[in-house]
Amino acid sequence: MRKIGFVLALIVLLAGVSVQAQKKSPTPQFVPPTVEPTMIVVQDDNAGGYLVFDPVSGAYKCNLCEYGYVLSGIGEVKVDGCNVYFSDIQGNYRMFASLNMCDHQAKVAVEVFAIPTLGFTIEPILEYWTDTDMLGNTTECAAATIKPAK
Repeated sequence: MRKIGFVLALIVLLAGVSVQAQKKSPTPQFVPPTVEPTMIVVQDDNAGGYLVFDPVSGAYKCNLCEYGYVLSGIGEVKVDGCNVYFSDIQGNYRMFASLNMCDHQAKVAVEVFAIPTLGFTIEPILEYWTDTDMLGNTTECAAATIKPAK
């Protein structure tokens, strides 16, 4: 009698294990970090200026500290995993930024053709900024020197 009971228990146990083995377990998927809905600040390592923008609305302010010019508006933001891309193209200027939020690094290109608030055109300004550590950025102009006019 004991042997029959043991064999039956063993059959039930093996049947239960085979059923559990056939169930599909969810495969773990990599979920890239999302951009937090806070302002993102990119500050040039060489004190050339800074760009601060909202990744949700695209509202931005760009301060060219070397020249004393401030540009603002609403640009286009694209998020692709850890990478964030910002761009704004206007008749008087254009700017592009590429950020890696995982490595906390960014690059910005700003080209200014004219400042309409001044009422006259200027010599084109072309700035390339690199931010190797976005964690300690501020929205202040560091002791930047103003470039002399040519």
